[in-house]
Amino acid sequence: MKISVITPTYNDAVSIKDTYMSLKSQTFENWEWIVINDGSSDNTNEVIKALAAEDKGNRIIYKEQQNQDQLNAIIHAAEYITGDFVFTLHYDDMLPSETFFCDCLSFIEKNPDADGIYGDLVLINENGTQVGVQKLKNYKTANYIPPLQLLWLGRNLYSDVAFHKTEIFKNQVLKNYLIWNTPLWLDFKSDSVNMLNYKKASFPVLKYRVHQGNYINNELGKLNVINGELRTAVKLMRYYSIPFYRIQYFLFRLFNKLGLEYKPIYFNKETKHKAPIVKFIIQIRYGAIPDNMFLKSIYGFFNSSSGRTLTLNNIPRDLKIYYGKDIRAFNRKLLSGELEKFYTDFMYEMEKGFKAVAVSTPDDLQAVKDILGFFCIENTDCLISPVKE
Repeated sequence: MKISVITPTYNDAVSIKDTYMSLKSQTFENWEWIVINDGSSDNTNEVIKALAAEDKGNRIIYKEQQNQDQLNAIIHAAEYITGDFVFTLHYDDMLPSETFFCDCLSFIEKNPDADGIYGDLVLINENGTQVGVQKLKNYKTANYIPPLQLLWLGRNLYSDVAFHKTEIFKNQVLKNYLIWNTPLWLDFKSDSVNMLNYKKASFPVLKYRVHQGNYINNELGKLNVINGELRTAVKLMRYYSIPFYRIQYFLFRLFNKLGLEYKPIYFNKETKHKAPIVKFIIQIRYGAIPDNMFLKSIYGFFNSSSGRTLTLNNIPRDLKIYYGKDIRAFNRKLLSGELEKFYTDFMYEMEKGFKAVAVSTPDDLQAVKDILGFFCIENTDCLISPVKE
């Protein structure tokens, strides 16, 4: 058995050696470390090359790319996986124990049907001192869990940290989580909602470093996160309807605080009125719908009753198509006023609402489908068709 460990890194020459040492100390030695330098401007390059020269097993695969953010870096790393299992270890985090890999392999041996392993996170501060434990809900595959994910505002019920079988990572996690930024345990690959068969282990799966620079602790991070939450919620609304959504949301929160399990009341049918839920999701995160063109356009789209067809005659051949993985780059351009004009025009049309999209040629169909997916409206009644002559 072999384990592939993926680490995207950016300007982390200081702590990436600690990450490596947590790998080097593993009692299980048949691993490879795939490090993607995401355009660092410090001396990360020199540090990693020195570590590679030091590693006697030639287990470090080091690649560089222009800055494209961490999800794109992980996707890049996936090209070099040769192991039977995959684990993503971010540059400022560490493995939880010297026996972690052995513990995972032993767990899989006892649970051969498991697609991967979840577990609690040991929280450490910037000095590496343990400051707490983030307990993960017990993972279960049950029909009511995807509706519960919808009730939880599209926020991940579990975690982004897991030890995966390689085939699951490449065939499900890569598309759903890495490309489209939805929870890795939900499989939207087919025209249905499926849960992957993860199992929760009794041992922790990561030492997770908590500091002010963490992703969600800044405004750009908040915008990036809500994109995935809205996309997840809208996709789930295609298949489920939750009556008394707000009341059930607060009931779920109450049950959660009391340590009780909550099973939502739901119907296996599409949510008819999506706008109130979209608005509620944004309001819980921001307090009100902020003056942000992206968020206003999504709410406006679902709040509109327009039956018009939006015709896209001139999609530029060189237009960059954004996916969930690109949300940080998109938001940077949006906030700086540098976003491609096609997208500012498209968001203006979204806010007014439309029922269908028509394109000039069949070749544009996939591009428009991906654009609708990025703007969280792919799984709606919005039809896509070529313009009729």
